[in-house]
Amino acid sequence: QSYPTKTRIGLDMSIIIVSSLRSQKSTNIHNLFHSDPKVPIPGLSEKVVTQVSQFLTTERSITDKNGKQRKIKEDAFEKVFCVFDGATHSHKKRHAHQSRYSTRNDEKRQLQELYKTTSYPTKFEEDTALDKAKKLRASLMYFRPDLLHDIIESLKKTFGDKVIIIGSPFEADHQLVT
Repeated sequence: QSYPTKTRIGLDMSIIIVSSLRSQKSTNIHNLFHSDPKVPIPGLSEKVVTQVSQFLTTERSITDKNGKQRKIKEDAFEKVFCVFDGATHSHKKRHAHQSRYSTRNDEKRQLQELYKTTSYPTKFEEDTALDKAKKLRASLMYFRPDLLHDIIESLKKTFGDKVIIIGSPFEADHQLVT
């Protein structure tokens, strides 16, 4: 399929998904993400759609016939290529992936220690521990493959043919460059 020369943009969806997961305003998403057994996270798809929509439209000011300034929304890009990561290459697993995620085990231990504590001497210490637990839970969130279907269906339903879904064989970065 060929596309006119209008503007297009490619998005590395793992960045958008992880930022949606880790948002501090997403308490319900955090709770559902860390549930056992794993459950769908309905609010996540809406957050991803909201972030993608920021790339599809733009606002500009115009002066109407009465001399009043008003804002109108218009298409920023004709197409948005949503590129999803595939499998992590074995070389990356051994090196870059390990350096990027090696602190997870330490963070998991810290969180488990916080969970073991059932009472605190002061309200301040309890609040501090609760804040630390929330930050640790957010930092331990990652992209779960089981969430992919809902996100893709929400993108298709919301944007129709304005989005092109691409599943990269490995990293989305390489697909975006080409």
